Amino acid sequence: MQSVIAGANPVFVDCDPDDGNFNVEKIREKISKRTKAIMPVHIYGNPCSLDLLYSIADKNKINIVEDAAEAFGSEYEGKKIGGTGRIACFSTYINKIITTGEGGMITLPDLKLYKKLKKINNYNFSPIRHFWHSNIGYNFRITNLQAAIGLAQLEKARETVRKKRKIFQIYKNFLKPVVEFFFPLKENYQGSSNFWHVAFRMKEEEYNMTKLRKLLADNGIETRTFFTPLHLQPAYRRPEYYGQFPNSELLAKTGILLPSGANLELKQIEKISRLIVRYFLH
Repeated sequence: MQSVIAGANPVFVDCDPDDGNFNVEKIREKISKRTKAIMPVHIYGNPCSLDLLYSIADKNKINIVEDAAEAFGSEYEGKKIGGTGRIACFSTYINKIITTGEGGMITLPDLKLYKKLKKINNYNFSPIRHFWHSNIGYNFRITNLQAAIGLAQLEKARETVRKKRKIFQIYKNFLKPVVEFFFPLKENYQGSSNFWHVAFRMKEEEYNMTKLRKLLADNGIETRTFFTPLHLQPAYRRPEYYGQFPNSELLAKTGILLPSGANLELKQIEKISRLIVRYFLH
């Protein structure tokens, strides 16, 4: 199960069923002398409790590398994700808050590390000898054309996040009649989510997610399930993982991602919400 590129063994931690981010307290149980880094995921744009993570990491003298692929524009304690003084990795895939079509970016405070990553990013070419590779490198470069698209996207990023947050609030208001059965993941009270996805979940497994998605699909509404947990993926599946991550498995079974494009109109959100309310209260 070792990572081919990094040469590291991932150690999984279960998530919190309320917000979808991993359970910080469970991290303490998994740390060993071999632990090199903690990699929190700001799931669907909802920021993790970074102060607790930093405290654990600093106490154990290990690094934090944030998976901020979905969290561009999100904030924690008033600071943008990626501006908190640790390494954060973003995605600029076509469906993200800002896009370059494909690719990503890294924010970090260490100039020496930045220069090292820049070399790896460009085949690890020697600065003094042509076509000489001082070590293993990769072609992770973004093109100038893609970068230009990304810079143009940056100009409207705040407005996009504002729209996404508003869309979530409209959904939340329309779906109040069924909040006992169908409710959103909780936003970190110390942070501000960009609501990259509007993520709701059903109460336990009392209701059939497949039937709800079919009802919406029959009315021309596309939805997605939550991500399949990593420990259930063929690349990482192991017999000893069975039953070890119940919260992750529960969210995978009960979670649904509703349409949340920044240009979604009020009447569209109302239609989607009306169908969901009808499903639960019919």
